[in-house]
Amino acid sequence: MGNKQLVNDTSYANISANTPTKTYSAYGIRFKYPSGWTVESENESGSNMIFALKKISFNYVQFQIQIVPNNGMSEEEAIRQIQDVT
Repeated sequence: MGNKQLVNDTSYANISANTPTKTYSAYGIRFKYPSGWTVESENESGSNMIFALKKISFNYVQFQIQIVPNNGMSEEEAIRQIQDVT
């Protein structure tokens, strides 16, 4: 999948120190999330999709991550390209 770049994991920065967390690790990414949430992944379309949901609100996805190859671009260039498309 293109060039891999190391990114500092600050996903837990806004989680209270008293909130228990779990760590999700798959498809070459890793992040922390509140233990009261659930994270699911699928690969139906050939691209890896990751969904995070609060356990009490299964009707609404809290956030979604789609992993796409960066084709050798820097992380900033890849983000700009995606923003230009949407």
